[in-house]
Amino acid sequence: MMRIAFLLAAAAAMTLSMAAPATANTSAESPVKRAYTQTDITTVGAEQCDLPVEERSGNWLCLSDKQKQAEAHDAAVKAADEATGQQKQTYCTSQACWSRYSSVSSNFSSVGYFGFGPYLLGKVNVYFRTDLRRFHSVSQPVLFRASTNLSNLTMSGERFTYPRFRPEGMPVSAGTTFKSYSQLSTAANQLVQWKPSGYRITDTTARVGGVVHQWSWQKQGYPGTWYVYGKSVKFNKYRYGYRYGSVHYLPKDPVRYGWRPLR
Repeated sequence: MMRIAFLLAAAAAMTLSMAAPATANTSAESPVKRAYTQTDITTVGAEQCDLPVEERSGNWLCLSDKQKQAEAHDAAVKAADEATGQQKQTYCTSQACWSRYSSVSSNFSSVGYFGFGPYLLGKVNVYFRTDLRRFHSVSQPVLFRASTNLSNLTMSGERFTYPRFRPEGMPVSAGTTFKSYSQLSTAANQLVQWKPSGYRITDTTARVGGVVHQWSWQKQGYPGTWYVYGKSVKFNKYRYGYRYGSVHYLPKDPVRYGWRPLR
C-alpha cells in the first residue's frame, strides 16, 4: 500500500485554494449525514477489505494497517509537537490513532484507501484536534486530503454523550450541536480545512462526553458516498469543566468507515 500523510508544517505555510465555493457551519443534508447514529452499524464496502483488490466488487473503503496508521499520525502531528514542545501519549489500531497531549487536548487521525470493484480510486487522510476550554470544545484543524479529484466533500462535527446504556454514544441536546462544512469539489492532493475556525461548541449536559467528526465524499462516475468517522477520547465533567481521560479512554465503535448508496 502506498503511504499518505498530512504534512502540517507545509500546510501551515501553503495557501489553501478552494476548488469550489464552500459552506461552513451549516446543517444541510448530505448523503451520509450521521453514519455514527445508525443502529445498523454494518459498514457496506468495508467487508471486502480482506480480499485482494482484483477480487473486490462494487464500492469499498479500507483503512490501513496499524503501522501505516502510526506513520501517518506521526507525520500529521510532528509539526505541532515541534512547535509547542508538548509530549503526547498515542494509541493506534489498524483503523486510526489517537493522541492525548493533556487533560484538555487530544487528536485523531486515520488513513485509508477506497475503490470500486478491482480499481483503487484513491487514498484519503483525515485528522482533527480538539481542545477543551471549560465546557467549550474547539476542533481545529479539521482536515481532509485525497489523492484524487472528488466531489461533494462534507466534514461534520457533533458533541456526544456516553450514558451507561449507550456505550457507543449519542448526540447531546437532540442533535442541535451538529454542524458541517461542505465543498463541491476538491482537487487531487488538495488539503481541505474546515474554515474559518473549525468546529466550536459549548455543551454542559453530558456527564461523560466526547466529540465526533465525520468525512463523506463522492467520486464522479461512481455511485454512492464513501465515509469515515472518528470519535475523540472521552472526557469527564467536573465543576470547572471537562477533562480528557487517558488515551485509551475510548467509546465503543470509535472509528467506522464504508459506503452508502444515495437516497
